[in-house]
Amino acid sequence: MVGFGKRRSKGREPAPGAEDLGFELIERTLSPDQPIGQPSEDLLGRAPFAKVLAAEVLRAPRDSGFVIALTGPWGSGKTSVLELIEKELGPDDVTTVVHFNPWLFSGPEQLVGHFFAELSGQLEARGSRQVKRLARALRGYGRIVSPLSYLPYIGDIARASSNAATSFGDRLSGETASAQVQAKALKESLKELDRPIVVMVDDIDRLRDAEIVDVVRLVRLVGDFPNLIYVMAFDLAVVEKALSDSKDDDNRESGRLYLEKIIHISHALPSIRPEDLTNVLQRGLADAIPTPSDYRFDEARFSDVFWANVRPLFDTVRDIRRYTNVLTSTLRLVGDEVDVSDILALEALRLFEPDVFEAIIETRYLLTGRHSRWSGSTLCGSSSRTKRPKRNRCCAFRAFRSGTGRRSRSS
Repeated sequence: MVGFGKRRSKGREPAPGAEDLGFELIERTLSPDQPIGQPSEDLLGRAPFAKVLAAEVLRAPRDSGFVIALTGPWGSGKTSVLELIEKELGPDDVTTVVHFNPWLFSGPEQLVGHFFAELSGQLEARGSRQVKRLARALRGYGRIVSPLSYLPYIGDIARASSNAATSFGDRLSGETASAQVQAKALKESLKELDRPIVVMVDDIDRLRDAEIVDVVRLVRLVGDFPNLIYVMAFDLAVVEKALSDSKDDDNRESGRLYLEKIIHISHALPSIRPEDLTNVLQRGLADAIPTPSDYRFDEARFSDVFWANVRPLFDTVRDIRRYTNVLTSTLRLVGDEVDVSDILALEALRLFEPDVFEAIIETRYLLTGRHSRWSGSTLCGSSSRTKRPKRNRCCAFRAFRSGTGRRSRSS
């Protein structure tokens, strides 16, 4: 059986062989970009971290609201950690966990009303009689405060005439008084709960800047309600920028200060250890290429090209899933016309460095010409859209170019 050779370079983690990759696998199924649901599915060693955060949730003070932030870049696994935290919190007799995804709604007039509707709906579905009464109170409070949430946007309408302004002011005064009474009653009901309600808020960083501001204001609005603990997951840089009063992307100080007024504890998602990500990539390759001997495969060249140069292009599990999902179809289309190492390198560039890939297509005669002396330095510096380090951008191209077009079909 043909295997993937070990990398011989000093200081690099060893490349797995065919046996390690499990090439006995035959069938290939696509991997959806879904969070894990069980600790047994944790491939990145995040379960202990989630356990610590779950214990923190249980220790949070219950006499007023408490907000915990889980921060990390897009695709780093925040939602999976939220799922692990929920598993660690145990059954409903310890905590009641509800979920709110603001990405499903838009505009402040929808956001506030739907927040309370979501909470009340999920509580009614599985709560005790006491919790169901609380759910109805939450829904009623949401109906009252939802119109007040977009007060700044209707000033011009209210000023259209003195009569309209007077009528609107009288109605607003009544609604404000009613909201204060409802809020006081709601707080009393929440204090009577024998277990806290944990609100998981996810995907904040997928929103537009104005919507991010609305979500943070919403949490601030209800942040002092007792027995409500919020666990918010987001990309810190994105949210700080949205809350900042500066247009400079690098100046997020005002946004940071605003968050500090709302969030009581903030945790950064642990970085993925390179060896853990490599293990996930091994599994994906094993599934995508069950029998490398079916293709044109040079084991030594694969070790030099893939593990030394293509591997640095992967930062997250999401990257790996996107990549391995396309490999099977690509390999079937190409067959044995092209070395597997070249296919893997090109597909990685196509997905993660599209500018470099396009440049390769446009200048392919330079790469395949037998006597080409072009170094590729211009190509490596041509990408303006990518944020990946230039080192990663260049390495796959250089390794790919080192052997392209220099072997006959029979080699």
